[in-house]
Amino acid sequence: MIKYGLTCISEILRDQDKTQAYRTMTRKRFKELGYNEGIKQLSERILHNMRFASVVVQHCADNDIAHYRIPQSMPLMTEPTLGLKFTDLPDYDDIMIAIRNIGDTAKRLGVRIGAHPDQFVILASPNQTVCDKSIVDLQMTGWFFDNMGLPQSHESPINIHTSCSIKPGSSLQQIGDRVYHNLMACGEAVYKRFTLENEDKSSFTCETLYKLHCYICDTYNFNLPCVYDNLHDECNPSGDNWLDVFKTTWPVDIVPVMHWSEGGNNGNKRAHVDYITENVGKPTDTSVVWELEVKAKDKAIIKLLKG
Repeated sequence: MIKYGLTCISEILRDQDKTQAYRTMTRKRFKELGYNEGIKQLSERILHNMRFASVVVQHCADNDIAHYRIPQSMPLMTEPTLGLKFTDLPDYDDIMIAIRNIGDTAKRLGVRIGAHPDQFVILASPNQTVCDKSIVDLQMTGWFFDNMGLPQSHESPINIHTSCSIKPGSSLQQIGDRVYHNLMACGEAVYKRFTLENEDKSSFTCETLYKLHCYICDTYNFNLPCVYDNLHDECNPSGDNWLDVFKTTWPVDIVPVMHWSEGGNNGNKRAHVDYITENVGKPTDTSVVWELEVKAKDKAIIKLLKG
């Protein structure tokens, strides 16, 4: 049986009740409210998000969804201009209980959890300011995973893109050095879970990403698992069966997590469609978990499982 992963949002739960969604807050809104009211409302939203995450995990288990890509859902907590700490939050104790409950629920129900921080989290950038901000964001994700009680291993992967091209004056080796050294600065809560994904444009096709993996492994004796994305490979191809190659980069005792999607929305080959169609079809490899990246989210997963 194919194992699927839900990415971030449950469209089914949101259809049932519009309040069943993650809540956010902008820096502008926090400032408008003033510190006292802002920290109160922010705390309430984060507590809601942590409690709601357990609901989504239960929903995954109820619908035979094996994996959940959880959003961090802690708005503004890494915003450098605000300098907020978790202990500043009025609901801190309840938030920590709710975070632990996410992990306990996932373990009890057999749902795996991973994360995919956003596109601005870049460890390969030649701009160290960008890398430093990315390190802070990744450390927050590592802290989140540790407090859920998730294993410090690729059983709970934290995946990002390289988001960097090999330009004149730079090299694969220089990029590899930056990735490794910035990753080590994140701490073991991150680097023991860290993976990199092939991209739909830029230099990092499957082939180039695998070369980066080999360079870091050979130079630093550090294994960096690669995540295969079928749509990215289609948009930015390099030949060969890279899914099988990428599977070999994962620890032998851990089921790899890969991405499956289909493009073509509004004529854009990179834009995800609502549902997987017969043009692409569902994945066939049962030896990995497939995070499904389409707009219909869990509706699309259930349709594939029933098909």
